[in-house]
Order: sequence, then C-alpha cells, then structure tokens
Amino acid sequence: MLAILDSVFDSQVFCVVAWLVVFILALGMELATEQLVSVWFCGGAIAAMVLAACGVTFIPQLIVFAGLSAALLAFGKTVLAKKLVKKDSKTNYDAILEEDILITESVAPNKNGAGKFRDVVWTVSSADNIEAGEFAVVKEIAGNKLIVTKKTK
Repeated sequence: MLAILDSVFDSQVFCVVAWLVVFILALGMELATEQLVSVWFCGGAIAAMVLAACGVTFIPQLIVFAGLSAALLAFGKTVLAKKLVKKDSKTNYDAILEEDILITESVAPNKNGAGKFRDVVWTVSSADNIEAGEFAVVKEIAGNKLIVTKKTK
C-alpha cells in the first residue's frame, strides 16, 4: 500500500494536476474574499507545478511551495498592504460627521432624542431644541450617542 502511495506522489502528472488544483482553490478563495488571504499560495503553487513538470520529486516541491508562499505572504503583508491601503479613506466614524440626520424623536438640551441616519436609529443629544421631522447635523460622536446641532436652511 505504501509503495502505491509513493508511486502516486512520484507521478509527474499527478503532482502537476495536484498543484493546479491548489492554485485554482487558492485563487477561488481569494476572489471570494478579496482580503489578500490566499493569493500568496497561488505563487507557491505555480512554482511547485513548474518543479513537478520538470520531474522534481514531491518533497522539494512541497518545500518550495511552503517557502515561497511564506515569503510572498511576508512581502505582501509588509510592503504591498501599506501601498494598497488608502490613507484618505473615511472610517465609519468620519463618514457620519457633518452629515444630516432626520430627527425621529424630539431632542432638547436636557432630553435625549432619536434620529435616523442611513436606516440606523441613533440616540441623539443637542444643545438645541429640535422637533421630530426636522433635520440636524452630526457634530460629534460620544459613545453610542450622536451630538447634533439644528440644521440651518
């Protein structure tokens, strides 16, 4: 039985097809997630596939696959990730500031109210009296509460 498994792994065609399957699976997972998680294994699989096509035995193929994948992962996470991240992209926190919010429950200086922003209802606080149905502008976020001011026309 062990001899059969040994001959299968030494088969050039089997190894080429196996590394092709690894490449396709890694590429498919990367396309599904778009998080730079499995793309590094594609490079390792291609290198191992080339070695298999050249008749190199399985253990060196596996070593090259693991080593190259690890090197690509380290390079990608340190160098490429910094270049791909947009520095001026707004966070969820930044995206809500200075935006209009519909007041759904009146708010007063000593009474919290409620407001709806992008289909999410928030607790709002304000130094102004703002009635339900009016719009306010988000000035600050304090915990899970939005600090708003009455919108001037």
